[in-house]
Amino acid sequence: MDNQMDPQGVTPSWWQENHTSAWDTVKQAVGAKPIPPINAPNPPDAAGYDDVEPAARFGFGARTQFTTERDDTVETKLRDDWKATGSTRTFDDVKPHVRSGWDFANAKPVDKDSTH
Repeated sequence: MDNQMDPQGVTPSWWQENHTSAWDTVKQAVGAKPIPPINAPNPPDAAGYDDVEPAARFGFGARTQFTTERDDTVETKLRDDWKATGSTRTFDDVKPHVRSGWDFANAKPVDKDSTH
């Protein structure tokens, strides 16, 4: 996978160009601000958009990639994929932000044809 899409190197092996395009649209829509879970305030540890963006981006892409419900199997896959990105932050540290991205993508219809 070409990590040039993400300068911080947080790009899982399943990441595709359509994920980047969709995420760029989200960034524009939110004005590059943190994306909290639906109907919830920003997480208290959010230092700013740059701090949460890689994890929220990961969660958003994961939701469009894994079109099943988020169960223990998906959670384990996400944990393993996050670790494989080489991020210096643990999955437990970023899990609320991953969930924010997942929930944001879940709020919109998922184009299952574009995830192949």
